[in-house]
Amino acid sequence: MSKTTDAPAAGRPGKGNVTTAIKAGAATATQTDNEQPVSVSTWLILVYVWLLTTTPHVRFGTIADIHFERILVVLIVLSLLSGQRIVRSLNLATVLLVSFFLWCLVGYLQSPYQDAVWAVWWIENYWKLMLFYFFVVLGIRSVRDLKVFIIGVAVISLGYQLLSWRDFLAGGSYVYQQGGKRMVGVWSGGGVGAANAYGLLALYSLPFAQFWFTLTRRNDVKWLVLFFMAVCFASVIFSGSRAAMVCALLFVLVTYGKRLLSVKLLLALAIGGAVALSVMPEHLRHRYFDLIVVDQEAVSRQGSDRIAQESAQSRLQGLLDGFSLGQRRPVFGYGPGSSALARAEVEDTNIAVIADDPEALGLHNLYGQVMAETGVVGTILFVALVATTLLQLRKARQVRMSSRESSEVVHAAAKMLITTIVLLLIYGLTAHSLFRYYWLVFFATHVVLMDLVFDDKSKPVRR
Repeated sequence: MSKTTDAPAAGRPGKGNVTTAIKAGAATATQTDNEQPVSVSTWLILVYVWLLTTTPHVRFGTIADIHFERILVVLIVLSLLSGQRIVRSLNLATVLLVSFFLWCLVGYLQSPYQDAVWAVWWIENYWKLMLFYFFVVLGIRSVRDLKVFIIGVAVISLGYQLLSWRDFLAGGSYVYQQGGKRMVGVWSGGGVGAANAYGLLALYSLPFAQFWFTLTRRNDVKWLVLFFMAVCFASVIFSGSRAAMVCALLFVLVTYGKRLLSVKLLLALAIGGAVALSVMPEHLRHRYFDLIVVDQEAVSRQGSDRIAQESAQSRLQGLLDGFSLGQRRPVFGYGPGSSALARAEVEDTNIAVIADDPEALGLHNLYGQVMAETGVVGTILFVALVATTLLQLRKARQVRMSSRESSEVVHAAAKMLITTIVLLLIYGLTAHSLFRYYWLVFFATHVVLMDLVFDDKSKPVRR
């Protein structure tokens, strides 16, 4: 009697079939993550990010003449309509952001300073940034899209910084402020805040670079990202932004922590610091180090030093003035973009403001700006938006996706966004940055991330 082996019953795979099924499932997941095509909307949104970051219309008037931004918006809308899915689950962060925008709109409508330069800018442009927010939320549809988007933002920053460096080394891309040349973006058009804006671009690019470095497996790409980080630090240094410099050093401490105790890493940082000091112009060395001395006799009496010291002190004054303005109009505030002129109403301010002065000095403080321009309700909404974002991102770091690669992308993206937002909050002590576009880039990326996490086919399992 011959020995036979029973075939597994239909619908009940045997041991061998189970193993095959598991391997097939893993292969499918890998294919989904690695080979799924990037949506057209993601590429178009990256073009929009390039437009917001580099402001090419300042240098090339043709871009404005042909209404390139409108053309881009139409293309993005068409790409969204042609996609398979444009509906997202409603995130509390989106509700808070829309509520904040509507509250600011009401504040603008009742503002006594609607003709202020930045108030006019807000009413003419901020709605476009809100539209961009929803483009990001609806247009990035997969984990692969999210990964490409974040790395794409990093590539845009690297390219713009390299272009700016080429022009700077050739004698351009700078403003002369506070005793020396301060580097600016090549297409920025210059101006009082251009150097700080360029330093901030380099600063918030660092977490994006770290995300890229974490996920890449190729050594040549890792070296490229390390070069990118070096360019960012060089940009921060030559922008002359002391706030960006402090935040960049904090980024290193937070990101690498105990690894900084490594002899090799300490040696590399020491060599990098020595090289930076050797190529740093004298006025920048003086700006970063000499003004730290408290003894007034040790500080140069040059006019540029006095301006630098007054600039630093104005950050605290901006917070105090913003708080005073918030007390004067606690409900709606003075409206977006109005605080520079409104501070003339503060009796104990030491900042001279001329009525209708288009160059009135801003508050130089995010928290003073929020209180002065949006009132108590606006401040609560903004704080709730930031807190909600950070809490949700913290939860995202504790979930496991259906594939290992998706988990890696989600965890790296959540860490990147937490780091970036914290850096912006610290930097906010020195800048009235409330309505800048990058806040909406980060908030929108966060909403996409959370939607992808909880829309994963195999529900996330907490570690």
